[in-house]
Amino acid sequence: MTSEIPASPESTPMSKEAIDAKWIGRFEKSFILVDVEKSLEIDFEQMGKVKETFLRGKVINPNFEYSNIDLDELNNAEEEFLRLKEDIIMSEENEALKATYRWRLNEMIARVRMLKAAKNGDMRRFTRYSKFIYGSPSPELFDLSVYDIRKHFKKNMGGEDGETARTMEELDSLLPRPKSNPNLPKSPSKDTVQAVYDIVNKEYEKLELEVDPEREYTDQEIKELFEIALLKVGATDWVVRINKNRTSINVSQPGKNVSVPEGKTYKGNLLIKRVMHEIKRHVERRVKGETSQLSLLGFGLDRYEKGEEGVTKVTEHAVSNKFLEFATPELHLGIGLALGLDGEKKDFRQVYEILEKHFYLKEMRAKNPKSKEEAVITAQEKAWKHCYRIFRGTDCSTPGACLTKDIIYREGAVGVWYLVIKDTNEVYKFSIGKYDPTNERHLWILSQLEITDEALSSLES
Repeated sequence: MTSEIPASPESTPMSKEAIDAKWIGRFEKSFILVDVEKSLEIDFEQMGKVKETFLRGKVINPNFEYSNIDLDELNNAEEEFLRLKEDIIMSEENEALKATYRWRLNEMIARVRMLKAAKNGDMRRFTRYSKFIYGSPSPELFDLSVYDIRKHFKKNMGGEDGETARTMEELDSLLPRPKSNPNLPKSPSKDTVQAVYDIVNKEYEKLELEVDPEREYTDQEIKELFEIALLKVGATDWVVRINKNRTSINVSQPGKNVSVPEGKTYKGNLLIKRVMHEIKRHVERRVKGETSQLSLLGFGLDRYEKGEEGVTKVTEHAVSNKFLEFATPELHLGIGLALGLDGEKKDFRQVYEILEKHFYLKEMRAKNPKSKEEAVITAQEKAWKHCYRIFRGTDCSTPGACLTKDIIYREGAVGVWYLVIKDTNEVYKFSIGKYDPTNERHLWILSQLEITDEALSSLES
């Protein structure tokens, strides 16, 4: 790693067999059958038709068909997870390892049951399992999200044209009121951001990619660059595919593949961020975890994703050498509104109308504002995409039913930045295994299983 976290010369723990070698093969066999993102993905053709009828006001709420959910596969996975859990409880002698697998298996069983609830239309169970897996929005950070939205449209209030002023008044009445003095999380200083940039930039240089920050790259060029990056991090069994059903670059951990959206181009500076986000963090954490003392670190300790997305967000800030905000507030706000953190649970249409007004004002008040017609189209597109993510897996009509997964981006960024502000050396462990560095239970697991900084450091190339 670095001189700040030296490896112990007296031990080479990574040369030993993983302490969970007896169990990891069985876990992986069922793990690959449970892919939440793929299961809830909607075919482009269906999406276009549903979106059109919604935007034209022909239906109050959209209705998606989740044709990728295979109940037979899910039932098989659930049976295997339950059987594995029972065997570990009965025969594993290491109590810490037993607890580690029990926590993770409980979460995987919940994932299976959440997807089955989506297929069966059971919104109460779907939302309950989503909260079990991903949690619910922190009330304090929901207040922060409301605060961040309001501070933008309150700036220079007055002097607006009639339509914009009316939209502002409507949004003002629809949004809840945050606390007068919200307890805002501490933002990193310029010196801290610079220190993180120095570390992350050296990581990027090791990938030896030739990316022009100012140039536009095609889907095929992006695919080739990602393939090079995968080899650099040791992901020799991963593949990159150009996918017509994706709108953004996506990593599938169960499938060990990276999807690049067909026909979409990325500017070089954004592409560098995606390489560091997707390959250097999401994929390399898998590779390093699988070869550690605890192979489960390749697949993730229970509820690791909040920490992982926090790690990727801090990495993106470092690549830009600039901190603007922890993560965009809209997804976090939308989930909080759906769940009724303002006092009233909402459906797809209700959350959409709030976000559409917000995005319209954001477009009209940008440095280079668009025409009203362009602003309306952009606002509708952004509000639709956000609400699709928030209500994936639901019938979109049951107030309070939503997928809470996307709170992890904002809450993870706050947690990991807080950790890095206290000690920038934490950045050196960003690509080592899928655990949440802000989760006390995960730190207890690593301690109990004697997976120390010295042991982890020997994974760093």
